Order: sequence, then structure tokens, then C-alpha cells
Amino acid sequence: TTTSSTTSASTTTVTETTTTSATTTSTTSFTTTTDTSTTTTSESTTLTTTTSTTSTTTFTT
Repeated sequence: TTTSSTTSASTTTVTETTTTSATTTSTTSFTTTTDTSTTTTSESTTLTTTTSTTSTTTFTT
């Protein structure tokens, strides 16, 4: 009696890639007010940050 067995090994590789990008936008506005002999200038700055994240997962067997 001859018994033959074959064992097969399986390897799975998981690769995850994450990409993050950020963009900052600066907006500055000036307001000038004149009252008789007084001139007042006010400045306002607004910062807006947008963040984008992309994740990719790859399975290799």
C-alpha cells in the first residue's frame, strides 16, 4: 500500500498604502472706516485647511 499526500502552502500578502495631502488657503480682508479726522483700518485673516486621505489595500496571494 502506497500513500501519497501533497501539502500546498498558501501565502497572502496584504499591502496598505495611505496618502494624505493638506492644502491651506489664507484669505485676508481689509476694512477702512473714516470718521471725521480718524481713519481706522481693520484686518481679518481666515485660514482654511483641507485634508484629503486616500487608503488603498492590495491583497496578493
